[in-house]
Amino acid sequence: MRGRSLKEIVERSHVFLVVHTPVDGVERFLTEVDLRARLQAGDHIGICGDPADVGALLSRGEERADANLRWAGWLRRTGRTLRRTLGEIDLSVKVTTLTLLVVILASTLFFVLGPSNTGVEDALYHTVSVMATAAKMPSDSAPVKVFVSLLRLLGAALIAAFTAILTNYLVRASLGGALEVRRIPDGGHVIVCGWAPSGTASSRS
Repeated sequence: MRGRSLKEIVERSHVFLVVHTPVDGVERFLTEVDLRARLQAGDHIGICGDPADVGALLSRGEERADANLRWAGWLRRTGRTLRRTLGEIDLSVKVTTLTLLVVILASTLFFVLGPSNTGVEDALYHTVSVMATAAKMPSDSAPVKVFVSLLRLLGAALIAAFTAILTNYLVRASLGGALEVRRIPDGGHVIVCGWAPSGTASSRS
């Protein structure tokens, strides 16, 4: 954009010029900006407009700001999002969830490979039924009776702990988000007045 007039940039890019700071001059705001001035190396301008128009204008530079960024496909972006989300979850929730899943997997394998010799679907169904609803045993053999008894005790404790910890985490996360949204900073406020054609016109007087 070197050598081009500010008027040409505004008309071609469909943006609004807020401020112009020449490298060897004084900064000018809004209606004080001289649209006939031509950009030189070291000048600074402030613009506002539609994100698409602003992005198109920024991409015309000799060096793009995102030249060193690593773009990724949907799978990698989703993976990064999940990794960050899991990183923010409490450790107690992770440990309880992992323990519950391990117990379910181990019990499913026991029913598949053990004396009952059931299919994977039935084994998973028996596991969840015994842990959650105290359903009857899939077999009357002694090893299955002992295993199901231990599974019911362990399942009751794990489900209670998992429910309590997860509920506590969700309540704290909801309250934290609500309080963060409503929190008003003590300083650093900026009040913009007259940001309209009428306000711009009145600033000339």
